[in-house]
Amino acid sequence: MTEENINTRILKSTAVIGGASALNILFRIVQAKIVAVLLGPQGMGLMGLFNSILGVASTWSGMGIATSGVREIAASAESGDKVQFSRTVLTFRRLSLVLGGIGALTVFGLRRWISEVTFGSEDYSASVGWLSLAVFFMVIASSQMALIRGVRRIGDLARVSVLGTAAGTLLGVPMMIGWGQQGVVFYVVGVAATTILVSWWYARRVQVESLALSWSETRGIALGLLRLGLAFVSAGLLTLLSAYLVKVFVTRQLGVHATGLYEAASALANVYVGFILGAMGADFFPHLAGASQDDAASNRLINAQAQIGTLLALPGILAVLAFGPWLLKLLYSAEFAAAFDIFRWQALGTYLRLVSWPLGFLLVAKAKGSLYLFTEFISNLFFLGAAWLGLQLWGVTGAGAAFFALYLFYTALMTFVGKRLSGFAWTSASLRIFGWTLAAVTAAFAFSFITPAPLAFGLGAGLTLVAGAFALKTLRDLIGVDVFRSRLQRIFSLSKVRHA
Repeated sequence: MTEENINTRILKSTAVIGGASALNILFRIVQAKIVAVLLGPQGMGLMGLFNSILGVASTWSGMGIATSGVREIAASAESGDKVQFSRTVLTFRRLSLVLGGIGALTVFGLRRWISEVTFGSEDYSASVGWLSLAVFFMVIASSQMALIRGVRRIGDLARVSVLGTAAGTLLGVPMMIGWGQQGVVFYVVGVAATTILVSWWYARRVQVESLALSWSETRGIALGLLRLGLAFVSAGLLTLLSAYLVKVFVTRQLGVHATGLYEAASALANVYVGFILGAMGADFFPHLAGASQDDAASNRLINAQAQIGTLLALPGILAVLAFGPWLLKLLYSAEFAAAFDIFRWQALGTYLRLVSWPLGFLLVAKAKGSLYLFTEFISNLFFLGAAWLGLQLWGVTGAGAAFFALYLFYTALMTFVGKRLSGFAWTSASLRIFGWTLAAVTAAFAFSFITPAPLAFGLGAGLTLVAGAFALKTLRDLIGVDVFRSRLQRIFSLSKVRHA
């Protein structure tokens, strides 16, 4: 595959997932605005903590089969053996039901302990008990989305994302309006419930042969999924657990109000790159897995993904750095203005995240579970240490600076690991793009400290326009003028999501 074809494929998948993400952003803005106005930073803090508990619990319960399942389903689908494909899918479904049930029962049984660890008391044990339902729903939903990913139905994956978020918003927001802070947990459970329903609707479209599969046969296939998934779930848990512990650090030292500020900053820092990161998981990862035995092809894919990801995200990163204080007030409320001190550091980290994530997928694609687990352990340990130190020195702003430090460390680490694993090296084209885009992000970061605010806004806006235009020109040169025009029009096109 030529460089131009690689770039075109990456941009195409980003366009489909991007269309879904554009709609999700709108729904999340509505959600965040309602929570911020009705419940303030306290409500945002609860939302973040409940979602962290759910993330850790559902990841642990899933035992990594969502990742290993994508590999196995994709491999059996590519082989053309319908019987083997059906056996894999049926085993995958049975295993997810068992693991989801175990996870839900475990969370319910430990609800008092989880509340004590998270909030310092058992006051929220009933809410954690309700979260056990969400754990079961999310494990099943993740398995259904893994099936859709495995057969590369990118359009359906986008639809699941949009419809699940939309339905969750419509059902959950009235709960918070009627019940206040007590409605937050029911909102989280409601989103999980709608996600499982929507993912089931689209997963059932995948043609699976009807066959009899004994439990002994199921056990043999399931053990293979679990062995491969164990390292991945351990790494995923480390990441979720470190994010959870940072919020616990903030809550214990500064209160739930400060956690709400941290949660608001984190959401804003991630929302505008979600479509790129989502595309990596939906299409880039299966594609990289298919080329994992060809080091030269893998390295070309990684360089192309990093280049396109940074170019697409650059205008958004610069814009939110320029207008961050205003956006926080608009999307949340005036109480959240202080979150910008956290956010500006996270924006720097987000840029480096886009550069380094494709390298992380290389380890997963090559099934280097132990090495992947080691790199995640070292990185998350570094993050926790940096967050603890940052909180001691600069308060909640230090937690944002720790996020930047994490991805500075992770980028260097993964570049070294990639070189040892597959002879990976950044191409001269990648280094040129990283050089000027990083310079633009650093300048925008510096401008955000300038007073008075109108001067900072003006400088930031001017930089966004100039650097954004140059990023689009560079992207056009990478993929060709005609392809660029057609794909760019689809990135936020609703019709693309409906008909892909």
